[in-house]
Amino acid sequence: FFFFFLMIRRPPRSTQSRSSAASDVYKRQVLNYLQNELHKSIYVLSNYSELTVEHFMKSFKDFHVSIPAENIYCSSMLAPKYLAKNYPEVKNVYYLGYINLKSQLEKYGYTAIGVEDNHTKLTSYDEVIKTYLSRGIHAVVVGYDHYINAFKIYMASIAVSKGARFLATNSDPSYDVKGRLMPDTGAMLSAIEVSTGKKAEIVGKPSKIPFDLICEDHGIKDRSKVLMIGDTIETDINGATAAGIDGCFVGKMKEGINAKYVCLLYTSPSPRDSCASRMPSSACKKKKKKK
Repeated sequence: FFFFFLMIRRPPRSTQSRSSAASDVYKRQVLNYLQNELHKSIYVLSNYSELTVEHFMKSFKDFHVSIPAENIYCSSMLAPKYLAKNYPEVKNVYYLGYINLKSQLEKYGYTAIGVEDNHTKLTSYDEVIKTYLSRGIHAVVVGYDHYINAFKIYMASIAVSKGARFLATNSDPSYDVKGRLMPDTGAMLSAIEVSTGKKAEIVGKPSKIPFDLICEDHGIKDRSKVLMIGDTIETDINGATAAGIDGCFVGKMKEGINAKYVCLLYTSPSPRDSCASRMPSSACKKKKKKK
């Protein structure tokens, strides 16, 4: 079996006394067991456009787990990779995102434009048009951008409306910060999609694009031997399903779990509840079959 493994950011504690450091130990043990005992290939797939493969390599090293660089796929590198494969005519890319997205675009030989506008104020539409014409933009890539502003939205919208290729690293609408939902890439992307009437090609989950690219890169023909392990139904599991890959959901019980396999994380002080009482009967059967 080949495994797409999404590292769980910080799963809920199994009990009130069990630390998240302990859960890190469990995750490390599972990863090492899959690699060293079962000899499975592990691929990491992340929607974080703020991070690069190098960031993940350092994190795994600190985690005492060895994952080859060629097995790590983050959306910041998937965007230029997809551009290079499908739109060879593209040279100049306007991006919304962190400097890491710029560095990944430049690795593929693109002229990446965007950071220059982090603090540019929108003075007039004519000024935006003048700047746009001077740049010769062939594609727009939207990632999470902490410095998003009106000028950037105008610039990206004009380029897309003029025919530039239109990509986004992901379409996640929000992310959680201490119990509060904050706008993510999808919220920023919607401003451009609504204003232009055009939809971006999503290169991250839940699109099937990243799964197809990984299978192609590593010569994986039989997708029945691939399992996606993830903690988000909307991106991890639905993305795998779209690509014809089985999913294993790891997380708290919720409605609408459509994964073939389910591994629940207990949030009550006593984790001794039965499988059947916390899982749909079909999911429970699948889990028993997996064992």
